[in-house]
Amino acid sequence: MLTVTDAWNQRGWSSRDHLLGDRITEKMIGRTYRHLSSLKRAAQRLSESYPTVEFHDGAHLYRYDGSPTGIPGRRVQVITDLGPRS
Repeated sequence: MLTVTDAWNQRGWSSRDHLLGDRITEKMIGRTYRHLSSLKRAAQRLSESYPTVEFHDGAHLYRYDGSPTGIPGRRVQVITDLGPRS
């Protein structure tokens, strides 16, 4: 199971980013998902922009970055291992 520890909309990709709120994306915090694909779908559905979601599998903390799939030329990892969960 994957448990969300933090979630937010990325900013800096458009001139309207100052209008973004994180209230809807933050609804993911504390939720659990069976599969990474389910977590990614929920993040895309709830985000007003490009989502970032931090989650753990019990042992490790990870970050999902939703921007590489929507911003041409963006070269970052979609999933980053942030190391052991403390």
